[in-house]
Amino acid sequence: MTGEQQAHHVPSVLFVCVKNGGKSQMAAALMRLHAGEAIEAHSAGTHPGSAVNALSAQAVAELGADMSGETPTAVDPDLLRQVDRVVVLGDEAAGEVDDDEVSALEIWRTDEPSHRGIEGLERMRLVRDDIDRRVRTLLAELTDSRPRVLFVCVHNAGRSQMAAGYLSHLAGGRIDVLSAGSAPKDQINPVAVEAMAEAGVKSGLPEELSRELAIQTVYGAASYARSSDEDPGQLRSNVTSPNGTTAAALDVLMGTGRMRELVAEAVEAAAERSRELAKD
Repeated sequence: MTGEQQAHHVPSVLFVCVKNGGKSQMAAALMRLHAGEAIEAHSAGTHPGSAVNALSAQAVAELGADMSGETPTAVDPDLLRQVDRVVVLGDEAAGEVDDDEVSALEIWRTDEPSHRGIEGLERMRLVRDDIDRRVRTLLAELTDSRPRVLFVCVHNAGRSQMAAGYLSHLAGGRIDVLSAGSAPKDQINPVAVEAMAEAGVKSGLPEELSRELAIQTVYGAASYARSSDEDPGQLRSNVTSPNGTTAAALDVLMGTGRMRELVAEAVEAAAERSRELAKD
């Protein structure tokens, strides 16, 4: 595709479910509502029914979308291969779409309020709202002209985070940079971040990059510890290569016992203050 073709290319998406009477029709109608002519939205079913679901049509109509005149249709193999994105709603239909035949495939496991005893129009409104949020996110993704890069490692605790930080700094917003792994964070120690960020600036790093790398370092260590049952000492050994950068840093922090002494003093100071506050 030439640069001129890319400039005039309208992204396309095919929403698929089993009967093409409810969720896939809702997604297509909501995409047309939010995107207008910016996205070419289609829907189809792996085993299409005879008519659209009346409650589905009513629920999206409340937001201003219209699917009342649609008719369930079967998946067109040619369209399946041509669209930029295929979105399958539900696991049942997912097993019938060959991901080798599509350019990009994602599966939406949408909310199912009936599992919580919620039925009728109330159920359909909750399903609609879940689909609507996903559609808005997909719209933003498909209309974002910036290239997107996702760095992945096991714990999202070191290399993927560092790569994302460096590329974000170098790209200056021209690339959408993401990182991922298997261990989510809960919180980041702001004192540790502040100290490491200041040290990075003193070492010659730009302030923004230094702060980002400090956040990712603390986040990575916490994520790794949370995801493992091993002793903290063993975890430290796991990530410390002989004569590497981590080893050099730990020689300074641990070699004279300064770090353990400071942590012990800090914990004792906090405990003492806690006892004082308890007496007040």
